[in-house]
This record gives sequence, C-alpha cells and structure tokens, in this order.
Amino acid sequence: MAEQRIDTKGAYQDKVEVTGRVLAVDIPKGQCQLWLDDSTYVPLAFTEKQEPCIANALMSRKHRELTALGVGEFTPDGVLKRIVRADQLSLSYDMIKPRDPNAPNGTAHDLMERIAKRFENLPEEVLEKIPTDLSMRVNTPGYCSVCGK
Repeated sequence: MAEQRIDTKGAYQDKVEVTGRVLAVDIPKGQCQLWLDDSTYVPLAFTEKQEPCIANALMSRKHRELTALGVGEFTPDGVLKRIVRADQLSLSYDMIKPRDPNAPNGTAHDLMERIAKRFENLPEEVLEKIPTDLSMRVNTPGYCSVCGK
C-alpha cells in the first residue's frame, strides 16, 4: 500500500498495523475499541462485511487477538488516535503461554499447547465455525453431548 499522508490541522493519516483485543463494539455505527494493552485503546471503524470477524474477536477476546491493517489518524506528534479504515482484519489465537520450566510434564498447560498447535494452520473460515463455548450445547433441548444429535 502506498503511503497516505493527509494533513488536517497538524493531524495526519498514514498506514497502520496494530494488534489488540476487541472489548467494545457498536455494530450500527461500525465502530469498536481495539485495546492495545490494559490502559490503551484505539477506535476502529469496520464495514458490514467485517462484522463477523469483529463479533468473533469480541466473543473470544480472552483467547484471540485482532490485527488491523489499514489507515490510521495520528496526532501531530505521531500518536495513533483512531483507525479510520481497516483494509484487512485477521484473528490469531493467544492460547500458548510461556511454559513454566518447573511445571511437571503432562499438565493441562501441555494439553492446551497441543490443541493450539493443531489450530495454528487451519484456515480462518474453518476457525470461525468452531464454537467459542461448547458448553452452550450441553443444555440445548434435543442435543445429546454423547452422540452430537
């Protein structure tokens, strides 16, 4: 993408790539908050076509991060104020934590590492179909957790 610098009263727009967690969404306005850390967020504008990705990021915010590549608006001193256009959104799993060298083998952590490894190379369209909370199906009338019918 060619660099885009639009100067308005010292503020400017330029290409941006940021990663964070989606913690608030306003679907009708096409806006969400992308939290970069515990105290910093930037507003992000998204399109109707991008809604499923944003909703998925919000529902699974504890285990997934959203990366937005697009155009951001910056203050005159270079601080990102907001993302005015997201040309590309992608989700990544944040399930693998650094292994504690003192932890015994065969822990639940090892199981999560193996599961996350299996998910690494799955296409995004497959990942979006995986329920974020399988326990929701347990109490569904007519659903058997043993045979899946």
